[in-house]
Amino acid sequence: GDYTAYAAGKTLYFVEPDISLDAVVALLEQLDNNPDFSPSRLVVLGYLLDSKAQREMTEAVKLYNNRKGIELTLDIRYN
Repeated sequence: GDYTAYAAGKTLYFVEPDISLDAVVALLEQLDNNPDFSPSRLVVLGYLLDSKAQREMTEAVKLYNNRKGIELTLDIRYN
């Protein structure tokens, strides 16, 4: 979705600016459609998101019911 995130084990790190809702939707589609992609934790640097984007991302992850049965958690960090 035109955004680069970084993976380490089962954790996916969002450290680049300009995270969009489209990028989050693309991530969730990858979870469903790519058998080799199965992170269980998303870590986002909170200062990269305004409050609206944080709410959208939190809601998208919370409401997501993936086909693989992965329990996906979102961790927004400020340090």
